[in-house]
Amino acid sequence: MKRFSRLIATLIASSFVLPLVAGNNDAAEAQNADRAMFGVRAVCDITNSRTVSEITDWGAGGAAGVSFYIPFGKLTYFSPALLIGCETVKLDGVAGTEEKPYYFDGNIKTIGMRFPLEFGIKLFRLPNVMVSIYTGPHIFINFGVKGKYDKSTDKVTISYDKTLDDYKCFELDWGAGISVDIKRHWNVRAGCKYGLTQFAQMDKVYPGETSKFKRIAISVGLGYNFNL
Repeated sequence: MKRFSRLIATLIASSFVLPLVAGNNDAAEAQNADRAMFGVRAVCDITNSRTVSEITDWGAGGAAGVSFYIPFGKLTYFSPALLIGCETVKLDGVAGTEEKPYYFDGNIKTIGMRFPLEFGIKLFRLPNVMVSIYTGPHIFINFGVKGKYDKSTDKVTISYDKTLDDYKCFELDWGAGISVDIKRHWNVRAGCKYGLTQFAQMDKVYPGETSKFKRIAISVGLGYNFNL
């Protein structure tokens, strides 16, 4: 009889304790569940396009703005962003033809908007860290391009300080990289971008110039996300 009474008491106690434990587990799972987030992001570019163009060398650049994190499925997410940034391109080299070479020395500065549209795959997740890789197109719209440089021949040097209307205002690049989320909200990333379109039609700007003026960029970024 005593054993039966203990069994009944145990079952009654379990009926109260188990729902509490299950509720706590459900709350923990809900807290850890992936959710859409809105954030801010800053990006610093470390770039070099010497392998593509003989006269250009991408210098320092950066951008900042807003970003979104939209999970879909268990392992994938979509992360678009709207950034405003500026860049400096150094001009240093020889262009033109063999009969009429030109020597450039100066820089081009751009101001514009960036629209990275990245899709990510989660590699692994720890309690406070999530590591993923991402890739996707990057759209650049340059609404301000100004050149300040010297154009020299064997006989004369001409200095330019002007807005470059002949340069393209639209670029399409492809980016890829690795992203690390720390405690869900902080995001650290490193990646690269490669130009699918030319930044400028160099043969139109400087007759006889055949160099491809494309972007090759290595960048690092830091962001903070807020729950939606």
